[in-house]
Amino acid sequence: MLVSCSEVYYDSPQTCPAPHYLLRLTPGGSNDTNFGASGINGVNYVDFELGGDVDAYADQLVPLADGGFLLVGTIVTYDGSGYVGDGWLARFTATGQFDSSFGQNGMVRQSGGDVNFDEVAVLADGRLIVSGTLYDGNDLNDSFLARYTAAGQLDTSFGQNGVLTPNLAATCTTDDAGLAFLRPVGAGFEALRYEDCEDEETFKLAATRFDADAQLVGTEVVYDEAALRILTASDTQALVWKEDRTLVWVDARTERVGFEARDVFALTRFGANGALDSSFGTDGTSTFTLDGLSG
Repeated sequence: MLVSCSEVYYDSPQTCPAPHYLLRLTPGGSNDTNFGASGINGVNYVDFELGGDVDAYADQLVPLADGGFLLVGTIVTYDGSGYVGDGWLARFTATGQFDSSFGQNGMVRQSGGDVNFDEVAVLADGRLIVSGTLYDGNDLNDSFLARYTAAGQLDTSFGQNGVLTPNLAATCTTDDAGLAFLRPVGAGFEALRYEDCEDEETFKLAATRFDADAQLVGTEVVYDEAALRILTASDTQALVWKEDRTLVWVDARTERVGFEARDVFALTRFGANGALDSSFGTDGTSTFTLDGLSG
């Protein structure tokens, strides 16, 4: 479990003694005393700073086979004219220490423009694919990929000096398109390609497979666009994307019952072919309240 100081204290992160804390729990839910060191109230944890005069945050934790783990995120600084981000990627040992054999003292940092690191996937050969966004100066974020060696060095044989802007075949040019839910497959990786086209009021998702050089492999699976357009209009959304490419969309809606309002939650499942799964709930959707299933 990762806890940011800025999530605990409501004042500036600069006042925090250490902006990030890492805790590890046993399968039974208790504090793992083999991780980090004993601190406040006898709880074992690791605290560390990432730098950045404004904030620093982590977006994803990826466990490794040796018991260690990767963390990926963004460091925010102020350059005199505005706030900019640097992507960062760190590897920790199984006991919660920075792995000094990785990058520079356990961490790599990608600068140059306003860079955000979002996710990382470990390829079959140990190299790392990182997805993120780069601000283009026109109120848009361009999706990009970077590849690192297992030792945390930028792989200059990939793209242009280790960084690649993938061709996402976006059908709109005014809003965001990118990759999410990276995961290794074979020698390469796959991800959900998304397009958020607000001007056209469309939202698109496609399961897309790449080789290790981020070249498209095979045919995408495009999820039902009409259903997604309705789902993205709801208040809260979350996704579960399974390895068989089935997808579950979770959203919350508020309904009036007499003079009272209640929250109704809905699960919508798409099959591996991208179509609504009619065998699930009613026409692919199951709704429920905190009192139980309602449809």
